[in-house]
Amino acid sequence: MNTIVAKFPNYRPAAMVLSEFLAHRSAYLLEAGRAPFALADAERAIRLDPGSGAAHRALATVRRSRKQLTEAIGSFEKATALEPRNWRNHLGLAETLLELGRVEDARVAVVAGLEVHPFNDELRALMRES
Repeated sequence: MNTIVAKFPNYRPAAMVLSEFLAHRSAYLLEAGRAPFALADAERAIRLDPGSGAAHRALATVRRSRKQLTEAIGSFEKATALEPRNWRNHLGLAETLLELGRVEDARVAVVAGLEVHPFNDELRALMRES
């Protein structure tokens, strides 16, 4: 895939697929304790496809793990704007807001997530906690 993107930089489908792959790999790398590599993958995913909610969520997750909470919020907000129906974006945003003590803003994010997925157990649990 890297070769296709290198040879045909304007071939958007290849860039989108590679971006999605890098966003997912970023999550696995972060889980494996390899945050610098996870960050590099997330940033590259965004460069390849700035309109990818998954890439912005990956970057937000890495930033949150590194305690860059303000930057993580910005990335979660971007992911939510790009993919408003993805409950993981709302959950990540709400959890990060709670870490900063922004309880009311977190509730707003949870409510937005519940509007999309009213029976999501993680969002409902977070609503009870906040």
